[in-house]
Amino acid sequence: FLHDTANPSPYFKAGTITANKEVRPEQNGLVVDVHYPKVDLDGWLALIQTAQADESQGEEYFPALKRLRVQADEAQALGMGFEQLTLTAQQPQQRHWRVDISSSEAAGNLQWQVDREGEIEGVLQAHFQRIILGEMAENEVGEDTESERWGDDALHLPDMNLHIEQLEIAGKRIGSVLAEGRSETDSDVWQLEKLSLVAPGVSLSGTGHWLLNGESRGLYIEAQAAIENLQDYLNFFGVQDVVRGTKGSVAMQFNWRNLPWRVALDDLEGDINIVLGKGRLNQIQSRSARLLELLSLQSLTRLARLELNIGGVLREGFPYDEMRGDISLREMQLHTNNYRIIGPVGTIVIEGDVGVKSESLALNVVVIPRVDVSGAAVAAAVVVNPVVGIGAFLAQWLLQEPLSRAMTQRYAVHGSWDDPQLEEMSLD
Repeated sequence: FLHDTANPSPYFKAGTITANKEVRPEQNGLVVDVHYPKVDLDGWLALIQTAQADESQGEEYFPALKRLRVQADEAQALGMGFEQLTLTAQQPQQRHWRVDISSSEAAGNLQWQVDREGEIEGVLQAHFQRIILGEMAENEVGEDTESERWGDDALHLPDMNLHIEQLEIAGKRIGSVLAEGRSETDSDVWQLEKLSLVAPGVSLSGTGHWLLNGESRGLYIEAQAAIENLQDYLNFFGVQDVVRGTKGSVAMQFNWRNLPWRVALDDLEGDINIVLGKGRLNQIQSRSARLLELLSLQSLTRLARLELNIGGVLREGFPYDEMRGDISLREMQLHTNNYRIIGPVGTIVIEGDVGVKSESLALNVVVIPRVDVSGAAVAAAVVVNPVVGIGAFLAQWLLQEPLSRAMTQRYAVHGSWDDPQLEEMSLD
């Protein structure tokens, strides 16, 4: 570090911090050049913020940052782990900063202007070729951990335009993401003015806001997805050959409390409305297809004497003409009271709960096998009344079609996703 007695503020005119590098003196400004096996950038950031707080109340000791480069085999930053990280920060032009990041998990850059006091001026531009987020550790699901480094302080975000060409989470490709957000003056709210996601077969758009302080802090999003081909998106996502075809729409709203101070799935809650058109669940060992086939085949045994071609219908999977319903997520439980699956085999009406973490089932299901005399009427009843629960649906349907009582079955479904158990219940 260099001290200029003629200009005592800051106390050090220039400085260089290195690790496993040769020291190159600078005439002014602070240069950091570190190559080290493990680097905790979050820890260093906390130390710098403490030093800046001390300087704000007295004499300045350190010069402004001029250039930074960090290379590490493993690094911790923003509460996330990075491997093979190279991070550089420099000013290609006066008052213009550029940060480049390259690692196994991310590649991209951030650019912004600063005013004379060094504060961000205008819109921060963030462009990433890829961001790959891994699965959350087991102890991060709903539990506080020592790795939480955000503390209880309010978070301040600048105006920002974000473009991620390739977003991947837990080994699944999500798509290309665009987001534009603006910070409200004298407010703890960061407005998400635009959110879009584009991927094969799916396009999503939405808005939201991020509350950065207080008891209700967290991220809130409302979005709508147009599904041109669910099969294409699921194949892109990494779930191969689950469905065939299917167009539709999904409307959703989510609130992720405490994000990013605490990244916990039980802080995530939301509501989803699903409307999917004609398609087919392929004949695979998926949990959803297995449950639907079990429900259908067990119910359709009552119709065997009619010599319908049931086996032919189900041979290549479970076909459906429409799926629709509302699903809510609260405290790691998915709940629905009006989910319908309408198809040539029959109509399935579902209400109840599914445990996300426990992988448990607690469902009430009605299955109405479809025959020519009743199939159209069942489908019409479901479409006209898409929001009624099982009790109201049964009362309405059985009054309209008393003969269908002999074909209709009601089940309590319990057990686990991998081993669903069906118990036949009374229709009354």
